Amino acid sequence: MKIRKRNNMYQDKSDHQLLELVSIHKKLTFQAQLYLKREIDKRQLDADFTNFHQTIEDKRSKINNLDYLENMGFQSLNSNDSIEITRTKSAVIMDVVAIVVGLLFVLIGVYAIVTLVDSFNSDEAFNIFELLLNVGLAYLGILGFQFLSGINRLIDHSGFKLLGLGQMITLRKRFDMTLSEVQKEPSSIHLHNSEEEITLQMDDVNIISTYSDNNIHKITLKKLKEKLQKVS
Repeated sequence: MKIRKRNNMYQDKSDHQLLELVSIHKKLTFQAQLYLKREIDKRQLDADFTNFHQTIEDKRSKINNLDYLENMGFQSLNSNDSIEITRTKSAVIMDVVAIVVGLLFVLIGVYAIVTLVDSFNSDEAFNIFELLLNVGLAYLGILGFQFLSGINRLIDHSGFKLLGLGQMITLRKRFDMTLSEVQKEPSSIHLHNSEEEITLQMDDVNIISTYSDNNIHKITLKKLKEKLQKVS
């Protein structure tokens, strides 16, 4: 039922409302743009949709070229008979920055907690401003632990490469800290869907994941899967 409702999300809109949506189409998600185009085509509205159609075609072209992989921290190198996926330098830099910031926040948080404990054990007058400040800094320390997830990404993707060449898929990835190389047939590549994520996998090995609610990233992974399965 939910899927049917989403597919007809514009059926109750008037022609005028559809044209207003077209005028702000760049603010819509790619999925919403596709549904809007479908409804407009069905009604055969007479208007200039050149910019609207060009926006959709530009996104389709970028998806086909795997340009949106960069938003997930990866880059592709394509030729007629091969496709190679590696980690982008900017993604590595972002992970390093996240780790540095995370460590800084954790240190600040630890200092704030120690200060809080000392203030409760002290005979000095109670200061509500200092209490709120240290509570806020302690929360910053908790946030710092989330930034430290960059350590896992940095380690997991150190030396990462996914190569499709000559009817063979080669995955170079760290397994338990050890950089290993696995070769499989293209048929081993598939997408695993969960409630929150969609993951490109080689058999049961995770390769690249993205959030399920990001339609462009989902379609990009589907296109990558198709390209990998067609390597020759």
